[in-house]
Amino acid sequence: WAFDGTKGTFPSGATGLAVLAYLGNGHTPFSGTYKQEVCEAIKFLISYQQADGSLETMGTEGLYAHLFAHWALAEALLLSQEAYDGDCAEGCDLTIAQIQAAAESATAFTVYADRSDGGWRYWPENYDGSNHGDMSHAPWAISALLASKKAGLQAAMSDFQLKKLGNFINSHGTSPVDDNSSGT
Repeated sequence: WAFDGTKGTFPSGATGLAVLAYLGNGHTPFSGTYKQEVCEAIKFLISYQQADGSLETMGTEGLYAHLFAHWALAEALLLSQEAYDGDCAEGCDLTIAQIQAAAESATAFTVYADRSDGGWRYWPENYDGSNHGDMSHAPWAISALLASKKAGLQAAMSDFQLKKLGNFINSHGTSPVDDNSSGT
C-alpha cells in the first residue's frame, strides 16, 4: 500500500477511493486476493478518524475526502459481514465491530455536516456560517449514506433529512426528483 498517509494531502480521500475500487472488484478486509491490502487501508482510515467522526481534517476540500472515506467504510462493513460470518476472517486483525463503530461515527459526521438547505459543501455549516450546499458534494454524500443505511447503521439519514435532500436537489435542476414522468 504505497499511499500510507505520510505524503500529500487528504490521505483519507485517496485511501477511500482505492478501497472502493478494491471492494468493487470483490476484495474485502476478510476475503479476496487483496484482503490484506484492504484490511490495512481500513485500519488506516480508522486510525485517521477524528474524535468528531470526520475522516479528514476540515479545510479546503476536507469534506470530499471525508465522504470518499465514509463511503469506503460503509461499503466495507456491508460487504464484509457475510465473509466475516462465514469464517473467512483470517489474516485481518480487524473486527466487524471496529469497522461498524468507525462507519457509524463517519455517518453521524456526514449527517451533521449537511447544510440547512439539505446539501453539503467543503466543510460543515458551522465552520463558515453559509447554509448553502453545492451539487458536487451531493453524489458522494448520498452514496455514503445509502451504503450506511444498507449496512444498518443507526446514524443514517432520517425521513426528514431525505425530504430536505430531495428539496435541495430539486432546487438545482429542471426535472424534480419526484417527477413520475421521469421514471424515478
